[in-house]
Amino acid sequence: SESVTHANILKTSSNREIKTAKERLDRATKTESLANTALQSAVNAHNTARKAQSVSSRELSAASSKHTSTKNTSAAAFRAYQTSFARHQPAADKSAEANAALAKLRREISVAKRAVDDATRRIAGAQNELKKADHAANTNQDTDQANALRQRVADAKSLLTRLTGTTLRLANNRLKAANSAYSKALSTKASAERTLTEQSKQLATARMNLRTAQTDFQAAKAGLQRALTRFEQAAIGEQLAQTGYNQATHNHNESKQELA
Repeated sequence: SESVTHANILKTSSNREIKTAKERLDRATKTESLANTALQSAVNAHNTARKAQSVSSRELSAASSKHTSTKNTSAAAFRAYQTSFARHQPAADKSAEANAALAKLRREISVAKRAVDDATRRIAGAQNELKKADHAANTNQDTDQANALRQRVADAKSLLTRLTGTTLRLANNRLKAANSAYSKALSTKASAERTLTEQSKQLATARMNLRTAQTDFQAAKAGLQRALTRFEQAAIGEQLAQTGYNQATHNHNESKQELA
């Protein structure tokens, strides 16, 4: 009877130990299964993070390249604008000088025309005076008066000679010279305006190209900043995923040891 009782006690104790061991095994198996799942999830997360970091790295490289390219283009456009601006100002100055020269010559032509008109009127007056004096000298019978009238005729002829030979000739020469200079000035003005028009077009094009290049550069600069932010975020994500992977690996190894 005592042996039976002892045997029952041993059996009960053994069953309890078996049950405890089975429960521990079940828990260890479940823990390992969870650890395996967590490890696989960590592996996937780490791979995803590494891919994201790789993608963001390529994007950063492309953005950096575009930033450099647009920066160089903007710098070249600015130099072209400076060159065009430097060429435009002398062209504008020459055009202004040509217009001023034309205005001055127009005034000179006006003065010369008045001189010619004045000389022409004086010649007409002298011719009329000569005609009157000559008629009076030829018709007057008084000797003393005739002599005085002949002197009047001589004076009128002398004045007419000076007016036609000197005054009118000089006035005509002055008008001719002014007209010739005006014609040349017109040609100079036309050439200066053509140059100014071309330089203005080039300056407008250079200004537009500069604005476009600066806009592209600013866009590339903003794109580079966004790419850098994404890369930094991806790097942080990869570090976190690596930490999670390391922890999951550690947990998995411990669960295997418990199972063993």
